[in-house]
Amino acid sequence: ASLEAYALKGQGESLFLTHQYHAALSVLNRAEKLAEPSGDLVLNEGIYQLTASSHLVLNDFEEFQKYNTKFLEVQKTLEQNELKSLNRYLNIQNLESRETHHEVEQKYRWYFWIFISAVLVAAMLLLKKLIDVQKINRRQKNIIETVWHTDKDRLK
Repeated sequence: ASLEAYALKGQGESLFLTHQYHAALSVLNRAEKLAEPSGDLVLNEGIYQLTASSHLVLNDFEEFQKYNTKFLEVQKTLEQNELKSLNRYLNIQNLESRETHHEVEQKYRWYFWIFISAVLVAAMLLLKKLIDVQKINRRQKNIIETVWHTDKDRLK
């Protein structure tokens, strides 16, 4: 029934475009009856819009108002459904993003501590090397002073 309603809607659109408005309304009324049980909002939106436009062209403002209202209601429902769907999608994306962030944070936390440990070990080794070099410098200074004093005493 839904497929037949789509076909009738297409036929109604074709009749509308060729300015056969009464014939278009007849076909669109049959399409509306067939589409009603399916609840296909996109199909109903198209049928209501074409029916409203046909009534407007025929100066039947009461029927235009009726079908234009139906069209706007279906359009609003479709927009709300899209927003709900988009909101669900964004919520899922946000949740996935948080999970990924948490996983990356856990993974790199280990790297951070390994890096800090390596920096501390390197700093300690550098400090030890610096202390060793200072000890060697003090010994050499003492040796030089001893040799200098000894040579000075010999020259006298």
